[in-house]
Amino acid sequence: MGAVPENNESTKDSVFAEKEEKTDDCCSERVNEEPSSSSSDGEKLSNGHLVSTGIIAGLLSSSCCLLQLGFNILSWLNVVHVGCVGFNKVLTPQIRLYCRAITIGWLGITWFSYFTYNKGTDTQRNKTTKTKTTRARLIQTTIITVLLMFLPEFLQSWNNSHPIIKRSLAPFQNDDNTIHSNWKERKFVVPFMSCEGCETAVKAILEASDAVEAAQVDYKAGVATVWGEHVYSEQFDLQKMRKELEWHGWGLDEDMNAPTGF
Repeated sequence: MGAVPENNESTKDSVFAEKEEKTDDCCSERVNEEPSSSSSDGEKLSNGHLVSTGIIAGLLSSSCCLLQLGFNILSWLNVVHVGCVGFNKVLTPQIRLYCRAITIGWLGITWFSYFTYNKGTDTQRNKTTKTKTTRARLIQTTIITVLLMFLPEFLQSWNNSHPIIKRSLAPFQNDDNTIHSNWKERKFVVPFMSCEGCETAVKAILEASDAVEAAQVDYKAGVATVWGEHVYSEQFDLQKMRKELEWHGWGLDEDMNAPTGF
């Protein structure tokens, strides 16, 4: 009769031992899972910083050209009328070149670090997935940064894309010079411009006139040139155009010394 309690006690001890082992296993699994979760959070944070740095670098390398376009859109939507915000006056063309050199160097170092870190063959699935994610994020950051960086050149190229503008910048070389021989040229002084974003906005306002067939704007010279058959007629309302440009934050003064023909 005295042996039964001993068996019960040994059975209880074994049960408790098994429970403790299971508890230890669960704890160890949780401990092993926690670093993976924190690693994933750290990766997301790193990717977010990468994109943010690329956007800031691209904006500084373009003298915040995209922000000026944003203010232009707000002006067309009749939300706010500030004209030129002046980013290019603060971030001068010289500073823009320095920012571009730094940005290109940063992209080069980032790509070099990526290829150096991922050199060799990845055999683990999680490491391969992480490599693909980092590569996709790096490509995305590079594209965004480069587009922002060279946005001023794109706008300037678009502003000068009209055929009549191309001919005005170079001597006539073919028979196309007879197509618009009845067009006249008229020049104006447009104050308060300081970047390619201003050029784009002023060009759009001028070409909205029915009398204007094409327009070219040079923010460095502060001059706008319009072409059309009726730019000297009543169809081109100078006072109305001046008020329109002033409403959006710029101005318009006729340059009396400018040539009036081709």
